[in-house]
This record gives sequence, C-alpha cells and structure tokens, in this order.
Amino acid sequence: MKSYNINLKENELLLLMSILEDAQDDRASMTCNDPYSNEEELFSQEERIEMQKIVNVDEPEEEIDGFLFNMQYVEYLIGRIKEQVDERV
Repeated sequence: MKSYNINLKENELLLLMSILEDAQDDRASMTCNDPYSNEEELFSQEERIEMQKIVNVDEPEEEIDGFLFNMQYVEYLIGRIKEQVDERV
C-alpha cells in the first residue's frame, strides 16, 4: 500500500492532534459506538486485526477479531502520528 509523508509546522500538527482528540472524545461519548461503514471498508480484516491489537493491548488474543469501535479508528491514527513525531504532541 502506498505511504504518504505530510509536512506540517509544529502549530499545524498541534492543531491536527487537537482536532483528532476532540473527535475521539466526541465519538466515545456517543450512545452508539459502532464503526462507520465507510471507515471500516477502508481497511481489510487483517489490517483491522492489527489495529485492534494496537489499541486494545490488554485484550485476550481470542477476542481479537478486527472489530473496532468508531473512536478506536481515531485512537489508532493518533497513535500512528505520535509514533512518528516528538513526544510533545
């Protein structure tokens, strides 16, 4: 799969992280946290399983099935960004 590099100034990155964190909070407080089908369809079952292992590190292996709640997609993106930038974010 093709990868992209995005260059942001520090203040732009901080804004993006703030927006993502707000989105994660908004989704977490919804009464229904089912995944959005258009987001779920972006990733294969295998990719979702790997994502689930990252966001649910304490989940038993037998419960890893590739199901992610809608806020976990945002949580995963936040984690991917933090892996690649300074810890200040």
